[in-house]
Amino acid sequence: MNKIFSRIAIDTGIVWTLEESNKIRIKINLKRRVDRYLVDSLIETTKKLEADGLSKDLIHKLILRSLFLLYLEDRGATDDNLYQQINPKATCYFDILYNVKDTYHLYRKLETHFNGNVFTIKEDEMELVTKEQLAVIRKCFISGNEDTAQVDLFSEWRIFDFSIIQIELLSEIYERFFIRV
Repeated sequence: MNKIFSRIAIDTGIVWTLEESNKIRIKINLKRRVDRYLVDSLIETTKKLEADGLSKDLIHKLILRSLFLLYLEDRGATDDNLYQQINPKATCYFDILYNVKDTYHLYRKLETHFNGNVFTIKEDEMELVTKEQLAVIRKCFISGNEDTAQVDLFSEWRIFDFSIIQIELLSEIYERFFIRV
C-alpha cells in the first residue's frame, strides 16, 4: 500500500497504472475532489449573485479578492491585527464580510498596499454590494454554497483550507472558473 501512494507514484501518475491501485481508482469520484467542489461552489455563487443583480465583472472581483485574502490568511500572511484595524472584534476575513463598509475598508487598505494590482476598486462599487450578497460569498467558502438545508451547528468550520491547497491549484481553479462561468 505504501508503494501505491508514494510521492513518486503520485507525482508521476504511476499510481493510476498499478494493478493494485485499480480497485482504489474505481472508488475515487473525481467530482468530489476539493478543486472540483470549489469551482462548482464558485459557479453556484456567481449564479446566485447574478440573479441578485450584480454584474459578472463585480462578482469576479469579489470572488478573486476573497480567494486571495483567504489564501494569505491561511498561509499566515495576515493576522488579527489587520482585521482589528478595521473592526476591533474581527479576527478573520469572514468577520469583515458581515459588513459592507468594513469589507470595502479592507479592500481599499489592500488596494493601497498592493498598488492597485489586485484590489482595484471602482468608485461606486461599494454602493452596488449588499450585506446579503457578501453573506453568499462567505457561505461559498465556508460550506460550498450548496442549496441543501444546513445545520448552523458548525457554521464557522470552513470546507476549504488554503494552507494545504497549492498556489498552482488556485491558479488552475481561477482559470477554470473564469473560463466556465
